[in-house]
Amino acid sequence: MSHTRSPHRSVVLTGLAALVLSLLTLPAVTSSAAAIIPTADDGQTDDDGPSEDALSQVTDVVVKLKRGETIEEFNARWGTAVLDQVVVTRTFLLQPPPGTGPEEMAEQMALDPAVEWVEPNFVGGQPEGNPTYKWDAGVPQVVGTDRLAWTKQRALTVVGAPEAHLGSTGTGTTVAVVDTGFRLDHPGLVGRFTSGGYDFVDDDANPAETLNQIDDDGDGRVDEGRGHGTHVAGVVAAVAPDTRIMALRVLDDEGRGDVWVTAEAIWWATAHGADVINLSLGTADESELLSEAVDDAEDEDVIVVASAGNDGASRPQWPAAYDDVLAVASTSLSDRPSPFTNRGFWVDVAAPGQGIVSTFPRAVYARWDGTSMAAPFVAGQAALLRAQRPGSDGEDVAARIRAEAVPVGTGLGAGRIDLAASLWAP
Repeated sequence: MSHTRSPHRSVVLTGLAALVLSLLTLPAVTSSAAAIIPTADDGQTDDDGPSEDALSQVTDVVVKLKRGETIEEFNARWGTAVLDQVVVTRTFLLQPPPGTGPEEMAEQMALDPAVEWVEPNFVGGQPEGNPTYKWDAGVPQVVGTDRLAWTKQRALTVVGAPEAHLGSTGTGTTVAVVDTGFRLDHPGLVGRFTSGGYDFVDDDANPAETLNQIDDDGDGRVDEGRGHGTHVAGVVAAVAPDTRIMALRVLDDEGRGDVWVTAEAIWWATAHGADVINLSLGTADESELLSEAVDDAEDEDVIVVASAGNDGASRPQWPAAYDDVLAVASTSLSDRPSPFTNRGFWVDVAAPGQGIVSTFPRAVYARWDGTSMAAPFVAGQAALLRAQRPGSDGEDVAARIRAEAVPVGTGLGAGRIDLAASLWAP
């Protein structure tokens, strides 16, 4: 996907307003997603999402222009400035003029006949690590340096990974993990990453965690996003041992990101050969920009997997709830619905998301809970199937994943995934 980036774009992402590019993990329990435009009462308690005083305004606007309209004329009319753009889709990230808020600007621009759609550039954070969110308990728990704690953990047996690996290990496939930065030199992940990763936060080709030891968001905690991308990537690697991982960083050291960079990463993964995209993040409201990025991925036969969220609620979460995305809820290792998992008619399947051991910074392994951990089980499964059945399209792979799942409870879609059954069924 050809796009250009303005050198003036701010790297610091502010606010906790609504794409909760949530890193849908529980800090040993989890995270949730906030509303796109916060309201006085969204039906959530403080334990289920952000408190009202934790929310701040987004700063920019995303607009898609109709064919034949020029951004120069549009900016002259509205006093906006281009911060970034995706030329082929006629989509622009715009800075409103001084004194004009993005929500107000988006409402006004929606009346402009040149506009196909417009929305604030929703921004958010990592609720499982941020004290402005209130959760029951927990942080990732380091279990040591023993690789077997990761590769031989019970969760892999529960989903039938050992038997599945007799039929496929994911050779020749690529899974894009869109997340925080990554510990690229972790012993368990060395040699697993593609050379085509990217950092959409710092706008460079190095998606490693920076861990700047600065409290960038001023909440009293430092580098709250630490380890999330590395942990998610490690789950993919354990499920599909020979798949390649495309590391795409869209969240900063504090775990904050925005819709624009997430869409950019989806387009990037699609254009650079990803077979599967894992999105352990989400929002409680729809975004036109994310929807278009997901649609474009599906059109190119890329399988998109996303976390269902950790509110313990039934309301849809996006991008998981889009029709073209496999929405993944979480189960315990005894096949019970996780107490934190979201569920509902929009969920496709479930996977283990409690007590999951995976790679973590400083060459150790850590146990973590959340639908962020469940989603990469399904992403890895999709890679196994795509490697085994190279002629199958994305819809066929998704259908097989659902068809061979084990029913485990209401609101969890087809049920808990079964890797072995999906590979060995006729």
